[in-house]
Amino acid sequence: MGPGPFLRHRLSELVGRQDAFCPGLHATLNSEWAGIRWGPVLAPEDVPSLVREDGTFHSDSQTLHERGVVSEMLAEISAQLDLVRRLGLRPRYLDTHMVFTWIPGVAEALAGLCQREGLVFANGPGFESLPLKLDVTAGELAGAMAGMAATHPGTRPVWVSHPAKRDDVSEKFFFDPGQPSASVAESRHREYAKLSDAAAMSGLARDANVQPSEYAPDPNV
Repeated sequence: MGPGPFLRHRLSELVGRQDAFCPGLHATLNSEWAGIRWGPVLAPEDVPSLVREDGTFHSDSQTLHERGVVSEMLAEISAQLDLVRRLGLRPRYLDTHMVFTWIPGVAEALAGLCQREGLVFANGPGFESLPLKLDVTAGELAGAMAGMAATHPGTRPVWVSHPAKRDDVSEKFFFDPGQPSASVAESRHREYAKLSDAAAMSGLARDANVQPSEYAPDPNV
């Protein structure tokens, strides 16, 4: 998340190890938390339709739809991509925070951006979110994959999660008066612990007879 206030937290470790995973840009045009707010990478006056009076993003995608100008959205996301590249990351795909691609004109604009920049557009045609919790059994995963193949033939299922190692920074980030920070930080730390258990995740994939893959332009990769 280019505009994230803790973007640089342990970033050097990610940059140094990025050949071992598949980094991407989580294009961000909303700031949904009450305790910590963020705004655009560009100057707020350059993208006035995207920000509130305090210079931070709108809290929800419906307001973004009502007020946002697509050209300003594209300019801001391009700036976010430039920023993470300057910091040393090499994104291979682009997806969207709070999935605002339903706003007319946005998906087409982002598809064009991805084509120009050599990125996989992970919210475009050919990808579908797989609604599963991380405590899923192999049988449940296999069943969900079979259901996806039946209802969305030819698409690639994407299993979305929000892992975060719990530390002082994650406690600050997840603070919200309406949602105790400890519970959110703890749930996301559990996701981190599960996903970083290579043996357990490999066993789950094996038992469910599925093959994890990376984002790649070739759908057969």
